[in-house]
Amino acid sequence: MNAKSLGHRRRGFTLLEVVTVVAIMSILMAAAIPSYQHMLQRRQLQQVAELLSLDMRHARELSVSENQIIHISYRVGKKWCWGVSRNQPCDCTGNSPAARCNIAQLDSKEFPHVLLDMAQDAAFNPGLGQVAQTGAAAFRTERGQNLRVQLNPLGRPQVCGRDAPGSVACP
Repeated sequence: MNAKSLGHRRRGFTLLEVVTVVAIMSILMAAAIPSYQHMLQRRQLQQVAELLSLDMRHARELSVSENQIIHISYRVGKKWCWGVSRNQPCDCTGNSPAARCNIAQLDSKEFPHVLLDMAQDAAFNPGLGQVAQTGAAAFRTERGQNLRVQLNPLGRPQVCGRDAPGSVACP
C-alpha cells in the first residue's frame, strides 16, 4: 500500500512527540539557567571592578594635571556607591548638597547582584598622584564570587582575586 491508497498523508507531530520535546527542553533550561545567572553576576562583578579602576586612574591623573587633592569616597553595603571629588571627600548618596561628588559617581542601581563589603576612602596627593594610605574595595556577588580593587602607594589600581580576569592573586 502506498500513501495515495490511504487517502491522504499524515503531517505534523503527535501529542506524545511534542510533550517529549517540551520535557527535554525544560530539563535543559533548568540546568542552564543557574549557570547563566552565575556568568551574568560574574560579569557584573568584573564590570564594577573595571569601572572603579578607571575612576581611580582618572582621579590620579587629575591630581597630577590639576595639582589638586582628589578624593574617592565610598558607602558600603547592598546599596553601595562611590564618588570622586576635588579638594574634599564627597557624599556619593547625594544626601548632602555641600559635599557633591563633582568628578564621578557610581552606585549599585545598575548592578543589583553586586555588594561592596569593604572600602577605604582614598585621597590622591596633588601633583604626585600618590596616596597616603594604600587601600582596597572588596566586592562580591550574591553567589559568593569575589574581587578586590587595590591601590598601591603610587596610586595605581589593580583588580585582583580569584574571580578577576586572568585570576590575578591579591598581594
